[in-house]
Amino acid sequence: MRPQQISKTSKSPRIPVIWRPPPRDWLKINVDAAFNSDTKKGFAAVVIRDSFERVRGGSTSTLTTNSSLTAEATAMREALILPKNLQIQQIDPILQDIRELKATIDSSEFTWTPRDGNKLAHLIAEQKKNSTLPINWSYNPPTLIQRQIQLDSQPMRLHPNLLQ
Repeated sequence: MRPQQISKTSKSPRIPVIWRPPPRDWLKINVDAAFNSDTKKGFAAVVIRDSFERVRGGSTSTLTTNSSLTAEATAMREALILPKNLQIQQIDPILQDIRELKATIDSSEFTWTPRDGNKLAHLIAEQKKNSTLPINWSYNPPTLIQRQIQLDSQPMRLHPNLLQ
């Protein structure tokens, strides 16, 4: 008796995930981290943008860590510290820090966004990891970052199959 062949069904098209600006008079903070398991280094990036899609601030950092999860948690903590340092009021131990810092910011909420909707923060974290990110990137964004900001601003184009 021969084993039965199982046919793979084609996946339905995915709805693309894109970055969307926050509501008017709000700021959106995107974070991401990159991790190099060989060097045990994490690289965190935080980007603050307004409803007009302008970068209002940002930060990056390098840390020694054993996991990408710790790098991501550290990026979240930095995302809560940065608005306080910039005096923006709109918006295990690391997790406890996140909870305590979140409580100090009025009208804040967290959502998880896949990387496709968080490309700018990911790009910045990768540039920090590769030592190609200038110190003043949030005030004078290099061409690659400017290009990603423009791509994020373009209207979403749906695949024709998704419109049915």
